[in-house]
Amino acid sequence: MWILRIFILSFFIGFLANGQIPKFEHNYSKNDSLYNKDLIDFSKKFDFVVSHHRIGYWLGNKNYYKIITLNKNGWQVWESYYKKGKIKFNKIKKQPAQEKYHDLIAYFTANNIWEIDNTELNTYNKPRYLITEDGDTLFNKRKIVADASTDNLNFISKNKAKILGLYSSDINSESSNRFEKCDIFFQKWWDSVIK
Repeated sequence: MWILRIFILSFFIGFLANGQIPKFEHNYSKNDSLYNKDLIDFSKKFDFVVSHHRIGYWLGNKNYYKIITLNKNGWQVWESYYKKGKIKFNKIKKQPAQEKYHDLIAYFTANNIWEIDNTELNTYNKPRYLITEDGDTLFNKRKIVADASTDNLNFISKNKAKILGLYSSDINSESSNRFEKCDIFFQKWWDSVIK
């Protein structure tokens, strides 16, 4: 009888976990899959993965992922590090309460992050202008900083993966504003749960 109860409880937890996975469009390209190969391999043992990493010149082409995962055991927090040149994934010892994860996913959902189109996210629509001390308006072309960084959010489920990455915070669009809000929220959320 107790085996049946454990089976039913496991099934119920798994069912609840899958109900928490948001719907999103797959947009991973072959290059995204290759660049995030370690993350993709790591994610295979989970039902849903949300990760953040920053790409930039000063990071030496290494992905330091901040990761939350969901499987039948509930939500968990992980991070990556490098040892002898190989990426490793470490489960954070102090795991936050399950409600904390719901707060993060609810914030993402409220800001429709699942619906953002990555191409649209990085489209620069408005001309840059600068008002000088004399009150003159100077129009400038967008300047790309060679050593700027890109903040990326990855969403991976069993059968699809989505990446959102904003290269420059001077892109001012509805999508970029939503992404930046979610990115900042994630960073603050991460800092609050791992301390």
